Amino acid sequence: WRELEPLLASPLKAVRIETARLLLAGVRDLNTADRTRLQPVIDEYLASLRLNADRPESQAALAMAQLQLGAFDAAEAALQEALAINDQYVPAMLNLADLYRGTGRDRDGGELFARAIALAPESAEVLKAGGLWMVRQRRTEEALELFARALAVEPDNPDNGYLLAVALNSAGRADEALQVLDAALDRSPGQRQLLEVAASIARDNGDVERLARYLPQLRN
Repeated sequence: WRELEPLLASPLKAVRIETARLLLAGVRDLNTADRTRLQPVIDEYLASLRLNADRPESQAALAMAQLQLGAFDAAEAALQEALAINDQYVPAMLNLADLYRGTGRDRDGGELFARAIALAPESAEVLKAGGLWMVRQRRTEEALELFARALAVEPDNPDNGYLLAVALNSAGRADEALQVLDAALDRSPGQRQLLEVAASIARDNGDVERLARYLPQLRN
């Protein structure tokens, strides 16, 4: 706020709009005076998004702005409008599902995740988001399948191996989890998050050989 606040008075509209966009993330932490100072520029930013209201990307951006303002109903309406414009716009599906989760309607996101996965079956991010929804619904086997697919799509992303391993371990399949982690560590040697969960699983399951291999790497 200290760095960007002076730009709210810029004579250039593009500068004011970009400043509002950057400040929105912390708008609810501002005091009343600062919020009042910022509000006209927020209104200007929202108006600029509405100029392209016939595009799903603009509706999605408008929804994100409304979420940051705490206007959940307006955010949901914008995401629904984005999907009315383009019923195959995957980012709006994921954002709407996330909004449902944040407002206590997580189960309503199932159809959105199913549509998103059907439209983007090779997107690791979509597969992981769907898998996490399955975990929250206690649909373990379906979650494992989606996490495995995400890892197959992006095997070099350590987060994918981590998610699958944690899910396998939670399902009582510790040895498979450690196999996934070993493979992930081969691709990302020394990755601390992988090492920490691998050491924890090995310790809890009495796998002394693996634990002895992980601990020296964690100490480095």
